[in-house]
Order: sequence, then C-alpha cells, then structure tokens
Amino acid sequence: MALYVIGYDVHNQRNKSSIAGTLRKLGAVCPLESFWLLNSGNTTAQLRDELQTSIEYNDSLVIVELKAGAHWASRNAGEVGLDWMKRNLSP
Repeated sequence: MALYVIGYDVHNQRNKSSIAGTLRKLGAVCPLESFWLLNSGNTTAQLRDELQTSIEYNDSLVIVELKAGAHWASRNAGEVGLDWMKRNLSP
C-alpha cells in the first residue's frame, strides 16, 4: 500500500461533489477543502485514471506519493486528516 496526497481544482460545483464522493469510496480523508489523503494499493496513474472520470476536461488533478516518516505541519486542519497523518506519516 502507498500513501498519497490528492489535490484538485474543479470549475463546476457538481464535479466537486462527484470527485469527493469517489475519493470517499476509495477510503480517502479530507483535512482541507480539495486536499485529500489516501492509503491505496493503486499507482498514481491508476488513481488519476479513476478520478478523472469524476471531473471535466478543464478541471485539474494532482496526485503525489508520500513516504512514511515524511515531515508535516498543519494549522486548523480537520481532525480526521490529522489522525491519518499521525498514523501514517509519523516516524
């Protein structure tokens, strides 16, 4: 399993709900609006291919693999996201 951070910009509010629903189905958590964390057995390309079906051609999507032990800091992030980072990224 790999750890990912996923971010997106959508221009149609309907698409925002669609991609958020897809991410939730994959088990992702959302500490900030349009910023998601995911533990998955899929590759970045596989995730991109699955998520791009939930957005339109002019929307943007970025997926970056994280490594356990990565340094992080936050301010006013959602508790579920903070718990995920403590569990998956802290040394």
